[in-house]
Amino acid sequence: MAYEVNLFPEQIEIKENVRSQDGERYHELAQSMHDHGQLVPIQVYQDPDTDKYVLKFGHQRLKAAKELGWKTIRATVVDAPKSDSDALIHKTMENEARSGMSYMEKAQVYADLIENGKRPSEVAKAFGVTKSVVSVATATLTADPLSLIH
Repeated sequence: MAYEVNLFPEQIEIKENVRSQDGERYHELAQSMHDHGQLVPIQVYQDPDTDKYVLKFGHQRLKAAKELGWKTIRATVVDAPKSDSDALIHKTMENEARSGMSYMEKAQVYADLIENGKRPSEVAKAFGVTKSVVSVATATLTADPLSLIH
């Protein structure tokens, strides 16, 4: 069952983010938070082993709150994901639904999931793409850049 709390930013453990936190969109978000406050809470879950809060969604909001010197940030506490792969899939879907991810960001997520034991067909199914989309995207990560333009 989800519930909302105010947390100190230092209470939140941050795992890997699926996208970069720099760029114009991040600066617009930070400025919006400065001007209007936090409109959307971040999402966290409690690690069942350590009982610490772990950031699920809202890396950029948390980073902006820290840079703005906020003492607390509003968070919705949700159930912990069943696996690291499930957590990565949910983060990616949330990012894609909110503002889209670059091709290379998606390719890296596909590769990370495969590296963590997911089959390409499982990755494709999770994101509603074909297996060949996953294969081409992950191959792009290791391809010689010059070979991509010929």
